[in-house]
Amino acid sequence: MAQGIALKYNQGSCEDRTKKENKTMKKILTVATAITAVLALTACEPKRGSEAWCKKMDETPKGEWSFNDAGDYTKFCVLNQKPEDQ
Repeated sequence: MAQGIALKYNQGSCEDRTKKENKTMKKILTVATAITAVLALTACEPKRGSEAWCKKMDETPKGEWSFNDAGDYTKFCVLNQKPEDQ
């Protein structure tokens, strides 16, 4: 009788451990996917102050610009300063 109880208890702990491992793997996969997505999206972004960046900002509605975007656009695209000159 005691062996039957111990066997059921041990089986339950294995199942619990497996569930915890699955949850951990899901969390790791979610974090890895999020990091990959962020890196993929930022890798395609043109360098701030480059001609490509100026063209992208010309196509972006002015209401979506941040304060830094407006300042950098003025500096690099209107006044034609080079980003390396900073």
